Amino acid sequence: KPVTKPHTMKKVTKKIEKVEEKVKAAELLEKCALRLESPHEYHPIYNQNSPPHRLPRQPRPRILTLPDPLIEIRDIDEDKLESLLLSRPITNISGLLDQINFDASLFTPSCLRQTLGDFRLEIRRQQDPSDHEEDKWDITSTKAYTTFDEHTAYMKEQAVKEMVELKKAAEPERKRMREDEEVKELLRFATNIDLDDETRDKVQLDEIKKFPECLGVTTSSDMLCHLGFTAQGINAPQVYLKVKGNMTPAHMENLALISINANLGPGDCVWYSVPYEFWPQIEKLVKEKEIQGGFMAGSWWPSEEELKQNGIPVCKFTQKKGDTVVVGYGAVHWVQALGGCTNISWNRGPCTLRQLQISTELYESNKERNYKSLVPIQSLMWSVAAENEITDKEVYEFIRVQLIKSFAFVKQTLDWAAKRGWKTKKIVEKDSSQLYCERCQIECFAIRIIAKKKNRLAVVRRMCPQCATNANYIVKSVEMRMTLADLSLTFDSFKLKELKTENGEGRGVRDEEIASDHDMPNEREENSCGGDGDEEKGDEKTGARPEAIVETMRDLVDGNLEMEMDTEMEEETADCSAEHNQVEGVVRKMVDDEEKEGRLVQLEPSEEKEEYEAAENEDTFADTDKKMIPDGIEELSDEKERSDDKEGEDDDLL
Repeated sequence: KPVTKPHTMKKVTKKIEKVEEKVKAAELLEKCALRLESPHEYHPIYNQNSPPHRLPRQPRPRILTLPDPLIEIRDIDEDKLESLLLSRPITNISGLLDQINFDASLFTPSCLRQTLGDFRLEIRRQQDPSDHEEDKWDITSTKAYTTFDEHTAYMKEQAVKEMVELKKAAEPERKRMREDEEVKELLRFATNIDLDDETRDKVQLDEIKKFPECLGVTTSSDMLCHLGFTAQGINAPQVYLKVKGNMTPAHMENLALISINANLGPGDCVWYSVPYEFWPQIEKLVKEKEIQGGFMAGSWWPSEEELKQNGIPVCKFTQKKGDTVVVGYGAVHWVQALGGCTNISWNRGPCTLRQLQISTELYESNKERNYKSLVPIQSLMWSVAAENEITDKEVYEFIRVQLIKSFAFVKQTLDWAAKRGWKTKKIVEKDSSQLYCERCQIECFAIRIIAKKKNRLAVVRRMCPQCATNANYIVKSVEMRMTLADLSLTFDSFKLKELKTENGEGRGVRDEEIASDHDMPNEREENSCGGDGDEEKGDEKTGARPEAIVETMRDLVDGNLEMEMDTEMEEETADCSAEHNQVEGVVRKMVDDEEKEGRLVQLEPSEEKEEYEAAENEDTFADTDKKMIPDGIEELSDEKERSDDKEGEDDDLL
């Protein structure tokens, strides 16, 4: 239990802020040692009485049916594309596979058979969507196994049935009703075909490397490249073989990572998505429905209408053959196949402040639920720190705080074990399973306790310190994956990397200069991509057009820019009020200068009022979204604008 009483935590917090910036490993170890040596002199390194994780605050959506997030790629500018994708809850990209000359034939069942052989395949047995009752969210999706050859034969049979159903659509209604009364068999959905062997799967993996850097698998801009082991489906691609009606139950990606999903055809898929900020409300509805496994582990299919009735906006769109869907930070999504198709998918972890904050929140949430986080976030942050490549100051500070917390916990746990006379030994990790407690499945960073139950026949288990303190267990020893010397070396060498500017001076890059990660669909998004796609020369420092900057600054001064701020942002605003007043004066001067030079158009009060009322009456985000689309990317707001070649579609399906 913490020595410090709750009423002294306010003073301690002020000390923590000073420690986080300048403390060295040796000094931190000395402070931690005081907890047992001199408890009256000890001050907590971090808030050990911290409340449970913070849930995101639900915003008030202006519309409940979100627009189609479809964009078309004409030419690829990776910086603009990444900024756009990270500012949206979900995006459907058309034309990307054609731009990179992606060969989808390498992922057909016949080609995969030559590469993988006739292996044991994991499938899901699912009910037909027509049998699903909309008011009941739970769906049948049980795990089973078959061989690859058996499943490819099944897919051919289902393709023939699909063609037969198309012909039956013209038959009399009575005849169709008699056939509909027949009991339908469970559908088979081939999931998680892993492409994780660089030798065996070289052809497919080389083809996936054609994706841009901001969408690729374990590229240099992806934190998951420092994971140190293969997490199937996360930092290694997976293939999904679908037949008509296959459903991917509603879920959020593990630790809210970015998800990439490319549809290689021939059939289409319909997607449903809800922004991250609304997941606590969805979880509440899942509890009311009494879904087995709950929000994290259950198989459930939400009702679109019921979500809207509870003030939760839903985005629904069609992913056609050749489209690539990018799921943003923590968006809840569920998918249904409209025809037989092959999909490839993987995750990414961009090293942004927004990604780290959300992943850490969910990491703590998973620990409360005893739900395993497939990405060990503490080990990942130490691996990122060891590379010493962080250029963003806010990201650097966030990671450093997490290092201090985990470092202090390891030191205090070792002191606690030494006082009880437990032996400590260093081990060489053999696989990723050594990173988790065998009892509660939470991450055991750097240290695990070897214990067994008091029963003589009990098996020895490797557990976290919390589980090992259970009265039913006898501790044998302590295992360490990393020593205090190893951690000290990484901790002291972790510095903010400076980038050289044109005048030779070094500076850190702030996260806001890369992308605006906090935008919600109902907020103004003009500046998240640096303008509306004009080819005029922008400002050398920011990359945005001067006119766009002045216009945005004017909105800030006049108070016309809508901003929804989280609790953390409100606290920061209170501390920076003096700085804001200085900025406001500079901005007003910029606006006045622009008006004097005649470059800024001043609307008459009547015109300004009419323009404002027209903007207020908008009931969609179509105009706002168009302004944020950069050069080389075209947004398609209407399904009719897509050039669909219907000829030969039946042949492709067969």
